Amino acid sequence: MHIVVVGGGGREHALAWKLRQSPLVKRISITAPNFATAQFADVAPSDVAALTDFCRKESVSLTVIGPEAPLAEGMADSLRTAGIAALGPSQAAAKIESSKIFAKELMQKCGIRTADFAIANSVSDAEKWCAVRRPPFVLKADGLAAGKGVVICESEKDAVRSAKEMLDGKFGAASARILLEEHLRGREMSFIALTDGINAIPLASSRDYKRLGTGNAGPNTGGMGAISPAPESGDNLRARIMDEIIHPALCGMRESGAPFCGFLYAGLMLDGDDIYALEFNCRLGDPETQAILPRWRGDCLPAFLAAANGDLSGHKIEWRAQTATGIVFAAAGYPENPRKGDAISLPDSRNNTGDGAFVFHAGTMADANGNPMTSGGRVLSVVALGEDLADAKNRAYSAAATIRFDGMQFRKDIGE
Repeated sequence: MHIVVVGGGGREHALAWKLRQSPLVKRISITAPNFATAQFADVAPSDVAALTDFCRKESVSLTVIGPEAPLAEGMADSLRTAGIAALGPSQAAAKIESSKIFAKELMQKCGIRTADFAIANSVSDAEKWCAVRRPPFVLKADGLAAGKGVVICESEKDAVRSAKEMLDGKFGAASARILLEEHLRGREMSFIALTDGINAIPLASSRDYKRLGTGNAGPNTGGMGAISPAPESGDNLRARIMDEIIHPALCGMRESGAPFCGFLYAGLMLDGDDIYALEFNCRLGDPETQAILPRWRGDCLPAFLAAANGDLSGHKIEWRAQTATGIVFAAAGYPENPRKGDAISLPDSRNNTGDGAFVFHAGTMADANGNPMTSGGRVLSVVALGEDLADAKNRAYSAAATIRFDGMQFRKDIGE
């Protein structure tokens, strides 16, 4: 089979790496190759119309769409109309991520427990809402902002100032409207299900680390590391999340006329016995995917094809008992102004570091001499499997110590 992976980050490297292990796969193409994926995948176009034409001409069996932006642009619709299997939701269903307001209203309609919220179209709306509530406050751009459209404000004054900045275009059209939320406390969990729109199979749980610096210091980022499974995970909790969060959301999407096919990501907050939904995403998480896929036992392609073709019934996924820890390395200046062009020193030019650890590339490319250099904000992630969290953490940081590039940033507390 010929498989196309859309995207070029660490998530897409992990997907291509896992799919490449399938005995059914003969060829992989990727729309945005980085230093590592360019060594085993050829190039597919990223434009929706051009990709659709490519997939038709090249008899592509499945397209796996990694990032949210092409899903929000209707890439899955175009491919399906052309008779090409696509793993990812329609443009209408992708609204569960492309509009934070739509997602919150869906939660409210479906009885999914979530934080108290309000919609702000003006600074005045923000002032009125914050004036009668206690800080901290969470402000979210309504639209897609590359994982950076969330601001946590410790005071009413900061919240009003941030609301003004966002409404004035800090995140472009994405923050023309903003969401105001109460700040929930507890333990975060990332929970992703593979679904055909009706049937859903939970993936291994995970937890990501969003702040830039050790000890949760600095700004929010797209994610600076992840572990899998989340420490709180277990059969009872997994069943509750499916019953209280995933299936109600899928039912709500069907009732809205936009059934959801692909990976439904729920960002959760666990507070005692209560489970709150913080957000939904319409795709696999990054860096969660890099920690989850190494734990997937066996071939992932049959389940991917089944979901894309509308019938996951009867499929099961088995997981390795090992724990995974992933550490993200970011470029100098990330997240505001990442620097490009720094030479990267790796123990291996592809992704094997030895000792049960490996590297997934994101913002990397080859320099004039064919050596790796930085080309984006989040450069790569080091992932290790271990017998438990402490073992996986030690293995990951041992492997991380072999990587060098000028100005690199990484957290020293992933797994704590």
